[in-house]
Amino acid sequence: MTFKIEKHRDRHSTTIRLIGRMRADHLSELEKQISESESKIVLDLEELNLVDVEAVRFLGMCETQGVTLLNCPPYIRDWIGKERNKRNRRKTMPTKPERKVALVTGALTGIGRAAAIAFAQEGAKVVVSGRREKQGQELAAELQVLGAEAIFVRTDVRNDDDVRKLVDQTVNRFGRLDIAVNNAGTEGTPGPVTEQTAESYAATFDTNVLGTLLSMKHELRVMLPQGSGSIVNVSSAYGSIGAAGASVYVASKHAIEGLTKSAALEVAGTGVRVNVVAPGTTDTGMLTRFTSTDKNKVALVSTVPLKRLATPEEIAHVITFVASANASYMTGASIPVDGGMIAD
Repeated sequence: MTFKIEKHRDRHSTTIRLIGRMRADHLSELEKQISESESKIVLDLEELNLVDVEAVRFLGMCETQGVTLLNCPPYIRDWIGKERNKRNRRKTMPTKPERKVALVTGALTGIGRAAAIAFAQEGAKVVVSGRREKQGQELAAELQVLGAEAIFVRTDVRNDDDVRKLVDQTVNRFGRLDIAVNNAGTEGTPGPVTEQTAESYAATFDTNVLGTLLSMKHELRVMLPQGSGSIVNVSSAYGSIGAAGASVYVASKHAIEGLTKSAALEVAGTGVRVNVVAPGTTDTGMLTRFTSTDKNKVALVSTVPLKRLATPEEIAHVITFVASANASYMTGASIPVDGGMIAD
């Protein structure tokens, strides 16, 4: 059966009847007929026999642009629907945080360093902060070798002015702040409750809790007017459970969980998300200091269901996911990456 186009005009619309088998090579003529019509277009498909997927895509595109499909057979309607679903799936495929501006505190070692590298590898512009100038500049140079725009800003997160300047320098350099990873932390002084002091409490809480609070305060100062942003606080599996001999550290991580949930509720609906990633036993310098001996470290690992340490890179992969648009419906969540610790 050959393909024919019949065109009928009235005062309100132009009806184009499509008759026979339509293939891709007929589309240019049909497109011409549609473009020449100044009134509303109606495509009558009652006598159409489609044989080409390109023709289906064309009809679907016409419908999205306001063309009415009259007498559309069920098999054509179903085909158009399937093609539209394919396009929608492609649009919602996971996307990297490409060219986003990512700020990482406590970035010079361990999980923070791994996160900074992961963001750089995914195309983000990266600001790293910490208290050691030489090590920070070396990390920024390393990120630049990976192809990222990267700077180091020396910052003590316990100091309000330092954190303000960190965020201001980020915006002055890159124009915005899309992602913030608040990772700066300390293990504090291990030991039973009876051996803790006001000084050991303050030393741990000032970095872990106050530092997170000040960081969010200034990050939100930028993100809220933008109407977008993703904050990822780094807590610990011990933010959900207890640990003998680590009471102050554990308490500080519980506090970070509470801060995160409260901040998430405060900014919900603004376009800004706040979540927490809770690593378990991870192969970092902090863990080595905390356990103090290889024997203690082996004993701690033996309590983990997966029977091994996490790598900083494994934690960083989760951080970049939670920070990204792929986690757009996630806020106020605590994501354990702990080898099964809190499930045990």
